[in-house]
Amino acid sequence: MDKIQIPPSGDKHDYLSQAPYFWPNPNTTNGLPYINRDGQRNPEAGNSSDARNLPLSVTMPTHWHSPIIFPATKIRGQGRRIRPRLVFEPGTRMNPNLKYGQGIPGGVEGRPMGLITARCLADLVDAIGLLAAQNHGRRMTSRE
Repeated sequence: MDKIQIPPSGDKHDYLSQAPYFWPNPNTTNGLPYINRDGQRNPEAGNSSDARNLPLSVTMPTHWHSPIIFPATKIRGQGRRIRPRLVFEPGTRMNPNLKYGQGIPGGVEGRPMGLITARCLADLVDAIGLLAAQNHGRRMTSRE
């Protein structure tokens, strides 16, 4: 939600990333459409998108201090024990699409390569599995 650019939909909950090898066009007054410079990463692409926030999910399985997971102590009848939980905040949720992934300013809103920048979301599934195992096989609900 803290990204600089707004997705073409106008909804900040939509994932947005910019194609990393595209730069402003020096032959136009507004720099559009961006042009490809293969092998040269445009730093603007990483600073103005959701892609910079996704590595959080990579750290989740081993770093329980992540803001999305927190420990609860004093489970009834079991003394002090860490019980990690997932927290889904409606205000910071991401819409379930990658339509605007790896867009090219002045070109296309999004490309299939947008999946590349979101690849670490697969680790989120592993983290949920780890949480379920920590919960001793008990089915986790949306409130946990």
